[in-house]
Amino acid sequence: MIRVGTITGGDMTRWPYDDVLHAWWVRPGRLLAGEYPSSLSADTAVRKVRLLVDAGIDTTVDLTEPNELEPYVDALQSAAAERGREIRHVRFPIPDNHVIDHDDYDEILAFLNDEFASGRTVYLHCVGVVRAAPARWSAVC
Repeated sequence: MIRVGTITGGDMTRWPYDDVLHAWWVRPGRLLAGEYPSSLSADTAVRKVRLLVDAGIDTTVDLTEPNELEPYVDALQSAAAERGREIRHVRFPIPDNHVIDHDDYDEILAFLNDEFASGRTVYLHCVGVVRAAPARWSAVC
């Protein structure tokens, strides 16, 4: 079960493809957190989503607002279908530089706990990890 807490650098595991998609394993093999998995370059966007598919990601949890960035879900679904897989995409929008209330965090935590209980591997992201990710997801681990 995920509990509310703070993540320190020592608790995270390096992601070996950081040069393509900046991310890290918060819970190795279960929860990968990082940047928005797309790009203005179509080739780079495809590389990013293929990395997620090949890493065994079953669910992407998107903390961005709709239409905030270049969509990636179609490319993700296509890459998953090429490998005979399906990947779920769920959005819990958090406006940039905003804090959500406890009920909203509880909703995200409950969703993540359900995904983990179902044996699913999750990629959790916002826009850019330097800008907002630690503040947005530090409470979920």
